[in-house]
Amino acid sequence: MKSARGPWREEIQASNIRSILRPALIEYLEAFEHRPSVEGLVLLGGASSCQGRAVLDEYSDLDAAVFISIPAATPWVGQQNSVRTFLNQSQNLLPPWLPPFQLAIPSPGTKAGEISLDLHQLIVELEEDDARVWDEGCRQAYSETGEIIFDRSGRVGRIIARKTEWDEDEAWRTLIRVIGQIYWCGCVNPLRQLARGLPDHAHDLLNEALDGIIHVAYIANRRYRPHRKWRLRESFSLPSLPPRFKERVLEALVIRDLEPAHVGSRIHLVTDLITDVTELASRFWELPEDCYNAACQFSYDDRQLRRPTDQATNRPRSKAEGRSNIQ
Repeated sequence: MKSARGPWREEIQASNIRSILRPALIEYLEAFEHRPSVEGLVLLGGASSCQGRAVLDEYSDLDAAVFISIPAATPWVGQQNSVRTFLNQSQNLLPPWLPPFQLAIPSPGTKAGEISLDLHQLIVELEEDDARVWDEGCRQAYSETGEIIFDRSGRVGRIIARKTEWDEDEAWRTLIRVIGQIYWCGCVNPLRQLARGLPDHAHDLLNEALDGIIHVAYIANRRYRPHRKWRLRESFSLPSLPPRFKERVLEALVIRDLEPAHVGSRIHLVTDLITDVTELASRFWELPEDCYNAACQFSYDDRQLRRPTDQATNRPRSKAEGRSNIQ
């Protein structure tokens, strides 16, 4: 999967000091390579050469990952919450040299002389378990910004490839659930809250609907959503979008007051965006007539248990032309 490489990064007003921070991070990480338990080292975020943002400024912190091997962790493979259970029971098996997750490393050439680093730490024996599923944030970070700078035996590359693989069936189930949700958040419940005399609640629901609209756009383009601080701007650079998507979303985001007329204008803007982003998704996915009803059957685990006999199986609803050629 590839990151959106739009021109929006040029809008960032802070000076890009990536040329200073990236070498400092690599120098710090390379010191881990001689440790036998270290299986791999990965750059993430703006320091990576694998993504289009390529921006680090004075407001940035760095992200990287160290993958370590602890063969004694193998008995925990397959257990529920295997990582947390292992850590709760076996702190004595962890290498004593492991640093904290949040630390500061030297960065000559910056004002402070140091930069904050978030060092993600993973145990390969537990991550190799197929039952352990990475959340969307991890899948996006490693698939789009993960630059492997050390991989002792290839295990880290294989883990990342498996954990970040796009799942068509999962994506379809998420898509129909989100489309169903944004209808209620953007078209139905804001009007009800407004009638109740709760315009602030109506605005809050519309904000949630806008978040869902962005989510649908990412799924339609077969992209994982990035961290929220970059999600909005990167969505505007997705290859396939409704007309004037950026301008319309930015207009709909603005809350001027709590007057019913303004709430009504936002409802109109959001409703039109829902219609268009649903049409976009329908170009690449076979959508049911009623996405919310279908989600109650195929996506949620706690709503409708029985399904119509002709819909007993849960197959991916992906149009073949959308798999590899999004126009």
